[in-house]
Amino acid sequence: MAAGPPQPVSGSITLDGSTVRGRNTISLGPVTFNHTRNAHFSLLAAAIVFVALVALGLYGGTRLITADDPGQEKAVTPLSDAAASQVLPDLASLPAGWTQPEAPDIGGAHVPKSAGLTYFASVGFLMGDPDADLHVRVATFASAEKAHAFHLQTEDSYTKEVGRSPVSLPRVGDENYITSYPAGNGEGSGSTLSLRVGTVLMLVSGEDVEGRPFNGTWLKILGRMMAERAQQAQNGQEPTATARNG
Repeated sequence: MAAGPPQPVSGSITLDGSTVRGRNTISLGPVTFNHTRNAHFSLLAAAIVFVALVALGLYGGTRLITADDPGQEKAVTPLSDAAASQVLPDLASLPAGWTQPEAPDIGGAHVPKSAGLTYFASVGFLMGDPDADLHVRVATFASAEKAHAFHLQTEDSYTKEVGRSPVSLPRVGDENYITSYPAGNGEGSGSTLSLRVGTVLMLVSGEDVEGRPFNGTWLKILGRMMAERAQQAQNGQEPTATARNG
């Protein structure tokens, strides 16, 4: 997707620096992923997801921009790699001032063939001041049933992780599960959203900023944007949902 013109900066949604993250390999049951070093995001790879972002109430007003027609049919269909790659957000999808330290990682997921995984990609952003991490992962499956089964596996892994607590937010997409995690090992606290729309599974994780929880308005709009992009792709459209400074 071509980057749009720069958007006006609202509040303090600005970042001057960027860092390059290292990578390692993590495993969860029968699933192994190549992943960034951030300890709190290791289990993210067990679910997989994606997201763009919005900081309504945290960094000034932010709004979701979408061309969705409420009356349109919501298709459920497997995606080609080309279509799946467009679901992943880029800087043009996010508020001005965010940075992307590295290009998206394509592949790097090692799962049993029976899982039905057809595509996997992840991308990280830096948001806010001080720097806070946002990680988005997108995985597509051969069927909605396969995606649903993997979503359940992800939810189960979260409920068993010490320190994680479920978060209640309005449902987005076909199903979602949200947990918060405490600060520890030099990392900040934050929240993770596992979200499924049809054959697409997305995992979005972000750090709290200055005591303000990531799981508030921020994550709500983030989830809505990602759900919309996944649905647009399955409808045969180019994903256009974005987050902009309001």
